[in-house]
Amino acid sequence: MSNYTNLAAQQATEGAGKQETAMPLQLVTAPIVTIAHHLPVSRQAVADNDALRQQVETVLRYGVMAKAASEIIAGNSSTGISGLEAEATAHNMAAGTPPADGIGDAAATLDAAGWNADLVLMHPADWQAIRAERSATEDLYVAGGWSAAPGSIWGMQVVTDPSVSQGSPIVLDSSQVAILDRQQATVEIGYTGSGFTDNVQTILSEIRLGFAVFSPSAVLQIFVASD
Repeated sequence: MSNYTNLAAQQATEGAGKQETAMPLQLVTAPIVTIAHHLPVSRQAVADNDALRQQVETVLRYGVMAKAASEIIAGNSSTGISGLEAEATAHNMAAGTPPADGIGDAAATLDAAGWNADLVLMHPADWQAIRAERSATEDLYVAGGWSAAPGSIWGMQVVTDPSVSQGSPIVLDSSQVAILDRQQATVEIGYTGSGFTDNVQTILSEIRLGFAVFSPSAVLQIFVASD
């Protein structure tokens, strides 16, 4: 849905016709993709060392989940998933705009358009810059200091991920996006090829999911003009 206009109107009199509204919709395909990787390991090593197997499984599961997060944020149609950065509407700010002010302005823009801005995605370095900002005269933390700063800004939850373009946070109404979860991250172990006779097992981790943005106008990515 894009460019929706609220056409609700007061009924002129009892029995009079009521306002017909319009909802501009278009059909969009959200593909489901499989993200996976595997690692061959010695059967003896896995059998003799539970901690080793747990570590390998943890790393492989983290790998597919991190890649899935990257696709949801920065994916484009050529990779299957069209992520937030590809679907977002640009929110341009003047040069020199403080990062926190840009986020607040984007949230106000969403709220004024009828959305509910409730989530901010940003690069970890951007979040640290906001938390570490100090006043010019007293040299005090603007946000109250690292020990008191919660994971929120302007009342919205903050989620950091290195896949978000640095300097361009994303502010959105989370009800207008959805992770299409078809298979949670799993880890399996088995034999492939000559692995049985070679005593080599393969540990496989995979996840299946898609991502949908229902209303691109409910997702704003901030771009600050260069000086």
